[in-house]
Amino acid sequence: MFVIRSPEPERVGRALLAEAVPRLVSLDTLALTIDTLDPSIDISRSAASSADPEFTGLVSVWVDSVDHRGPIQEALLVDQVRIDGYLVTESMPLRYPDRDWPDGQATPGPVLLTLFTQPEGLADDAFFACWHGSHTPLSFEIHPLWRYERNVVVRRLTLGAPLWRGIVKESFRRVEDLTDPMRLFSADGDANRMKENARRSLEDGARFLDLDGGVQTYALEERIIRSFEPRAG
Repeated sequence: MFVIRSPEPERVGRALLAEAVPRLVSLDTLALTIDTLDPSIDISRSAASSADPEFTGLVSVWVDSVDHRGPIQEALLVDQVRIDGYLVTESMPLRYPDRDWPDGQATPGPVLLTLFTQPEGLADDAFFACWHGSHTPLSFEIHPLWRYERNVVVRRLTLGAPLWRGIVKESFRRVEDLTDPMRLFSADGDANRMKENARRSLEDGARFLDLDGGVQTYALEERIIRSFEPRAG
């Protein structure tokens, strides 16, 4: 996975799609997804975290060996881009159950990307027990998720890349499912239920997240360019 940053996120995001995608498609990759920042989606009421103003997008590439990443990184070198690369292990607790759009077309709903560190002093056993064993089931209980992708960072692939430990993509059918707290926390118009579910999510997250600067969230537009994802029918 490659986190892309630049001084001009919108322009460089368009350049990734126009210039980098054709080069990546020509390479022998097993699958490819491009997620670019969607500045039109306001997640300020939905995500309690910080954000990097230079964040541009996320490129996910599946290959037979990490040794083959050189040409992929070169293909991503559009103007004024910084690339932070990570080797990850992917889990997919929920795939799109009814995908019916073709590769290359934008996914109809938004994606919430979360990048986070592992708090200093928190052992791996406790970190994964909280993240995988507690927070993942809670997310399914209280959020209207359409797809859920969970990546553990094994190691950094580029010099100076931030020390992210987790990269999570949560997909929603509609923008409102993400931006409206009443819908995001499955409250069905009940303000008390919304507050309670928001509290549960925050308190559970605080067990394995560094909420003081160790979490970043972004709203993205996803394009599955070459896919493992099954389509309906």
